[in-house]
Amino acid sequence: MKTFKRLLVPVDFSDASVAAFNTALDLCKALDAEVKVIHVHQLQVPYVGDGGFYVPEMDEDELLKEREKELETFVSEKGNPEAEVEREVRLGDPETEINEIAKEYNADMIIMGTHGRTGLSHLLMGSVTESVLRHANVPIVAVRHK
Repeated sequence: MKTFKRLLVPVDFSDASVAAFNTALDLCKALDAEVKVIHVHQLQVPYVGDGGFYVPEMDEDELLKEREKELETFVSEKGNPEAEVEREVRLGDPETEINEIAKEYNADMIIMGTHGRTGLSHLLMGSVTESVLRHANVPIVAVRHK
């Protein structure tokens, strides 16, 4: 029987992420497992559009520090203060980075929130959870926020 001792929780700071994080903390306690919470910020690349030339407002180091503060606040405000939670922030493509971190961390399970979009909004916005699910090498628990 497979044991689940290393849980990975990607978050985007949404209500769906809070639900996934709380689910992971419950499982962590029940399974005596470790939890790693990650945030992957997708960089905006400079481009030329109808409105002119767009350049991102912050440099990567500044952006990384800002997201690390956001993750720290998220974990401390939304989680259990008694739970030990490892944290990591990366810049890049969320679908790619989440699966890469899962391999590096030797995750046994990925627990992700889903917004439950359907139809046109799902088609236009896509689903990080769905993409990770298609490429992951470990079980995924998708927690839907109501």
